[in-house]
Amino acid sequence: MNAVHGVPDDRLISISLDPKHENVGYTYPGTASFMMFMLRGPFSWNRVWFGPRDGETGAGRLDPALPTVNMLADADVYRATLEHVRAATQDVRAPIFNAPDAIAATGRHTVADRLQGVDGLDAPRTIRTRPGAPEDAPRAAADAGLAFPVIARVAGVHGGLSIARMMTPDDVRPLHALPWGGRELYLTEYRDFRDPDGLFRKHRIFVVGGETFLRHVIVGDSWLLHAQRRAGGGAATRDEEAGRLAAFEADLKPRLAPVLAEIDRRLGLDFFGVDCHVSTEGRVTLFEANACMNVFHNSQPSPNIWDAPIRDGFAALVDLLKAPMKWKSAQGATHAA
Repeated sequence: MNAVHGVPDDRLISISLDPKHENVGYTYPGTASFMMFMLRGPFSWNRVWFGPRDGETGAGRLDPALPTVNMLADADVYRATLEHVRAATQDVRAPIFNAPDAIAATGRHTVADRLQGVDGLDAPRTIRTRPGAPEDAPRAAADAGLAFPVIARVAGVHGGLSIARMMTPDDVRPLHALPWGGRELYLTEYRDFRDPDGLFRKHRIFVVGGETFLRHVIVGDSWLLHAQRRAGGGAATRDEEAGRLAAFEADLKPRLAPVLAEIDRRLGLDFFGVDCHVSTEGRVTLFEANACMNVFHNSQPSPNIWDAPIRDGFAALVDLLKAPMKWKSAQGATHAA
């Protein structure tokens, strides 16, 4: 199969040094979270690189007779590069996994627009803007009719980094801590998703060919949740999370099936993740949905409560990659930009 890689539009990557093994590592932001696992997996890859300026970089050549797996997963990081991939693959008859036009339509603002009106789902309104000064951001939010509080995020940054909350249109102080450096910001209406016990819960669900898996449930004291912000360091809520993971197939999955199926249909992706809150009544509040969500890396030693969803989801992904005629592009899926 072809494996499409890319150089970010800003041409910036992360370089890390492993002193123990004297290795230098390179991390390309915004790539599919399964990339490194699959490159070591049961497939033979024709690796092709694209860049933001000239398309194919000279590293590999796309074989039009082979199915293609697009590893570029972030619509903000690879906006220009994705356009080159789309142009290079538009006449390819073989299936394309996570087709570039589908990925290009997964900016936060576009996803929020496309998921309006889904029964049982609240997709808070979002705009993308490039402020010239901190006070320009709340002004843009007010001009767009966003309801405050509003969350500001640097486009193309994930993991709870480079994010701030403006409580009112005059609350510009939090924005001074954002290192946006002239980049675009996403402004999103904030939802208070605190549960009746006063805690906040974020579910990470990932979808593989329409099949859904619960990766984790982070429970914390703050609205800004990620793995390092679990309440009590994680130990206090570990039993609850383990219970939710164990009960997902029989309990939550059937209740969420209509919402997740409609998200899957509208986004037209073969593989993607959803971060959300699920109320006690089963209503979903969307935080984000994209194809670069990290779901297979397990930072904790095994055995642990996350081994099973990672194992089962990865097995489903391998099976799907082995069956290109089941990919959305082979089934004539369309993607609204």
